[in-house]
Amino acid sequence: MSRRFLPLGAPIGGRPNGELRSIVVITATGTYTKPISLKRALVTVVGGGGGGAGAAADEANGGGGGGGTAIELLEASAISATETATVGTGGAGGAAGANAGVVGLTSSFGALLSASPGGGGAATGGGGPGGIGSSADLNIRGEAGGVLGVTSVVIGERGGSSHLGGGGNGGATVAGGAGGAYGGGGGGGSGNGSVARAGGAGAAGVVIVLEYF
Repeated sequence: MSRRFLPLGAPIGGRPNGELRSIVVITATGTYTKPISLKRALVTVVGGGGGGAGAAADEANGGGGGGGTAIELLEASAISATETATVGTGGAGGAAGANAGVVGLTSSFGALLSASPGGGGAATGGGGPGGIGSSADLNIRGEAGGVLGVTSVVIGERGGSSHLGGGGNGGATVAGGAGGAYGGGGGGGSGNGSVARAGGAGAAGVVIVLEYF
């Protein structure tokens, strides 16, 4: 977890009842401790991305889905002194061969809001579904992973992006690319000749807390 304090001489949206003064980025499950003088917080939660499917020789498969996103403006009184910030890991890519990708894991901020993960790419060419936010002011669905189309070239499909972007690349005769931005789905693998290739891993989610004092 990292907390970045903004310069006192440069408030953002400065108001007597609350200025944005710090940004907390939580990239692994841990405990968020509420500052004593906090007035409110804007919390963003992103679920883990799904893994892309692996592919057998001369086949290709679909990408993993992007994690969902939940965004909620919380008054300090609604936040406990400590809250468990759960960061969902990304799903593993399917092993080389016709193997489905693994679903990611859910992210949450205490019991206040959560975001479900992206689904794994299917070993039959289908893309994993995107996750979605829950119990928030704004609940956003992640992009579904790419679905294998009928072409003359065997091409693995890209992973779905989360609200923050970053789906992994697919491509011809390559392993699927890993999800890039928080919650991005992994790309689907593409085999050739006698070579099977793996799908890309989904990216882990994140919890971001903008603190107003």
